[in-house]
Amino acid sequence: MRARERIKQTLLELLKESSADQLAVKTLCIEAKISKQTLYNNFYGIPDAIGEAICDIIDEKAGKYLAQSNWMTGMEKVLILFEENRDIVMHLWNSKWRNEAFEAISSHAYKIIARDIHECEVESGIRVPRQDEAIMAGMYLDIFMGLLRRYMEQKMTQDPKQLVRIYGAVLDKDTTSGLKRISEMYK
Repeated sequence: MRARERIKQTLLELLKESSADQLAVKTLCIEAKISKQTLYNNFYGIPDAIGEAICDIIDEKAGKYLAQSNWMTGMEKVLILFEENRDIVMHLWNSKWRNEAFEAISSHAYKIIARDIHECEVESGIRVPRQDEAIMAGMYLDIFMGLLRRYMEQKMTQDPKQLVRIYGAVLDKDTTSGLKRISEMYK
């Protein structure tokens, strides 16, 4: 296993047991069997590695659903994924690195959403200006991150499906419908 993967896997294992605040570079290096230089050759630091490890989990389990025509499925999958990794996520949420980790998730989710909006545009033959695609992606991201923060603030006690249904009721149009409506504005 490559050092980068070993670092991320070790971090997730350590986060199952204790808060991210208790993670020390020395402990991580010993547990991952790497040098401090190897850690910094691969990541800017522990928050960067944690963010990437969480994004890898999202990609593996839920990334393909995040911004498909039915974006609610992606949001639900991510919440369920967080629930399945509750110890890790709660240790991270309650740590000093919360903002850095959630910024990494936000940045990663934006890339997935923007890519999938563009793919939907190509598949449906709808063309809209790039700045409008970016606005649409940003709105979906704001909704997704707001939902994720609410879920975390409530200590993951709400039913993910119910929470997503509430958000979905507010935004009952899918990606293709949104693209069509935007393109009609330019006719």
